[in-house]
Amino acid sequence: MEKKTALLLGATGLVGGHLLRGLVDAEGFGRVTVLTRRSVGELARHPKVSEHLVDFECPETYCDLASADVVFCALGTTLSAAGSREAFRKVDYTFCREAAAAAMDAGAQHYLLVSSMGANARSMFFYNRVKGQLEEAMEKMGFASLSIFRPSFLAGDRAKKRRAEAVGLALASAFSFAIPVRYRTVEAEWVARAMIRAAENPEPGLRIFPSEVIRQAGAEES
Repeated sequence: MEKKTALLLGATGLVGGHLLRGLVDAEGFGRVTVLTRRSVGELARHPKVSEHLVDFECPETYCDLASADVVFCALGTTLSAAGSREAFRKVDYTFCREAAAAAMDAGAQHYLLVSSMGANARSMFFYNRVKGQLEEAMEKMGFASLSIFRPSFLAGDRAKKRRAEAVGLALASAFSFAIPVRYRTVEAEWVARAMIRAAENPEPGLRIFPSEVIRQAGAEES
């Protein structure tokens, strides 16, 4: 069986790092193109990986590199890291949408997106509203298969520690027995596993994976 090619966006992030490691190990993928703002390090030298340092501000500089069967998008930031709502929207909406358009033009058939629980284009909360607007933009783009993953609070080892998140994770862990399953923390590795599994078993049209489904998939493979 012919192996698929993958395009990965956001490989230096929490979920993106697990995606890269998972795709390198996945027998169904023969090549992984990584578009990134900074190097992924040692994995950039893996024979399956083709890393390209790009400026997402300028889609015309990377559109010729966006050819792949499957696109994994884990590109994103936080409001605190971005510094402003405008900067956050640029990364979490504009960069993602423009990269998706480049991949679509290059022939991609399946787009897999890390979104968020609560994503809603008409939400009163800015973060959820941007995530929802991106989901709507992806639906309109016309990929043969579109898979959207909406994890709850993400757990995992980050390169840059965030104090507020550390406190939140500790509280969530301590009181997990009282928290409904869909709101419990989700390991970033589980999200990556669920995405790769969905890419290996595509279905036409839109599929949405809520947090509890992602948790179940992670538990089954752990």
